[in-house]
Amino acid sequence: MRASARRFLRDTKGVIAIEFAVFAVVFIILMGAIVDFGGLAFTRFRMENAVSAASNYALVNGESINATGAATLAAAIGSIIASADSGISGKVVVNNGPEATISGGNATVAGSASPAASCYCPSNNGSSINWGGAVTCDEPCPSGGLAGKFVTIDVKRTYTPLFLFLDEAREIAVSATVQAK
Repeated sequence: MRASARRFLRDTKGVIAIEFAVFAVVFIILMGAIVDFGGLAFTRFRMENAVSAASNYALVNGESINATGAATLAAAIGSIIASADSGISGKVVVNNGPEATISGGNATVAGSASPAASCYCPSNNGSSINWGGAVTCDEPCPSGGLAGKFVTIDVKRTYTPLFLFLDEAREIAVSATVQAK
């Protein structure tokens, strides 16, 4: 009995298969986590790229922020973001005037364009912009900076992990406020 027990304890056949089974599970879990975090980072990067491109467009076309061109500018900025990813939703507000709502790869514009002709000193109240009243252009703002014409961009997208290592879907939010003029 003792001899067979010693022989059993010294036998190393199949050890590699057991080690492979243990490490393969760990490796697969690690690779799944890398894929999920990579997908999350890529989605955020794509959103930041879209907001950056839209912000650049607002800066270059700042002269369009007036009562006649603001709605067209809002539509163009909304289209830039919507074309980047159909899963992005959010809104673009041009100088407290026209608002482009982004959803399902489309941008629809609503709102009055008349406030777009004025200058503002917007302030950030957590997750929203407080435009305040119209002020004289290039006047000092109470919070610093100068009064001007602004474009705000607030977008979000839900990222659902492939392997559920992130536990649940995550909402990614990106925003920008551009003083275009």
